[in-house]
Amino acid sequence: MQESNFLGCRIRQKNDHDAVEFYIKGLFPVVKQVLFYNHQVSHCASAYFSSPFTNEDCTLSVSLDGFGDGLFSQAFIVNKDRK
Repeated sequence: MQESNFLGCRIRQKNDHDAVEFYIKGLFPVVKQVLFYNHQVSHCASAYFSSPFTNEDCTLSVSLDGFGDGLFSQAFIVNKDRK
C-alpha cells in the first residue's frame, strides 16, 4: 500500500479516515468528534445552498472535479421539498 506524508502524519491512502482523525485531534485536542462527508456531495451542497436556485421546485447540481473520493464527477437532483 502506498503511503504519503501529510504534515508529519503518515496516511496510507487518501481516504484513511483513522489517520486523518488522529492527526486533527493531535492538532486540536479539544475536538471530540471528526465527521467525514462525501467530497462530491459537499461540492454540490455548497453550490446549491449559496445559489439563487434554492426556491426552485427541482434543481440539477453537478460537480466536475479532478480529485476527491475516487470519483471525478457526480450529479444530483435537488427537490426543494426534500432538502
